[in-house]
Amino acid sequence: MIAAALAVLALSPVFAQTVPADLAGKTFYYKYQFSVDQETEARRIASGVPNIYITFTRNGCYVSDSNGMQSSGRDVFTYLGEQNDMHIFRFRTTFNDGTTNDSYEYFSKDYRRLNRAYNILSWGNSPYDILVWEQSAPPAPQTGSTGPDRMW
Repeated sequence: MIAAALAVLALSPVFAQTVPADLAGKTFYYKYQFSVDQETEARRIASGVPNIYITFTRNGCYVSDSNGMQSSGRDVFTYLGEQNDMHIFRFRTTFNDGTTNDSYEYFSKDYRRLNRAYNILSWGNSPYDILVWEQSAPPAPQTGSTGPDRMW
């Protein structure tokens, strides 16, 4: 049910092709909330799903560190446009045999909620899980050990 709706959204024509100008160059922190099975709509907490920073460019977005530096791989989700009050981004993997696999990120209109739909296994989720994050204040920076309060 959810899978069919997401597929229609992803394949339907979209209108804009660039990220809104006020968003390009910004980095936001997203805290993992839960995963949803696309077939049954059952929610669960998946182990090992990280909280993430997302940095937006003029044409897409990517997982980064708090300073906007890309943190792993070269995965950049391309902005496809806005539809049904959602901003749609796609990452396409092309395999050696020429086949492709698409993963999608759906942001709420205000970019406060992120749904990532995978068609491949990732972080121990089933191939059809939707991972849900919400924009949140980032964790306090680690300042290192302050040491003991006295010497023995």
